[in-house]
Amino acid sequence: MSHSAEAKAQYNLNKLHKRLRRGVGQAIADFGMIEEGDKIMVCLSGGKDSYTLLDILLNLQQSAPINFSIVAVNLDQKQPGFPAHVLPTYLDGIGVDYQIVLKTPIPSSKKKFLKAKPPVLYAAGYAVAFYTAPPKSWARPKSHWATIGMT
Repeated sequence: MSHSAEAKAQYNLNKLHKRLRRGVGQAIADFGMIEEGDKIMVCLSGGKDSYTLLDILLNLQQSAPINFSIVAVNLDQKQPGFPAHVLPTYLDGIGVDYQIVLKTPIPSSKKKFLKAKPPVLYAAGYAVAFYTAPPKSWARPKSHWATIGMT
């Protein structure tokens, strides 16, 4: 890649990051999603969308007029071939508090779940993990939860 092409790619990346950060910050403000002292659970699937959400929230955390903490959570369902070391290595490297929750996949007897698309399965898995056996360090939800980045 030439220097000018590299510079243009970096410029476009920075522009995209600013636009995403602005949109997320506006949604948080418009809907009162984060308040002083909140602990935010970011569900990481290992996909680019959940990494992006985590990055944006960490960035907003640095400049927000309120203090909030972030915990990254991965639902490890022991899928064959999934590189279990990647997320912990990455999260340790950027200094993010995290939990890896070991859960077996939703039982095959739940036929309605088997017909669901993967994001629904992941969201259901996180809900089951969170509400049935959350680590003691996790704050309970106040009134709502959203699972984002489950694809």
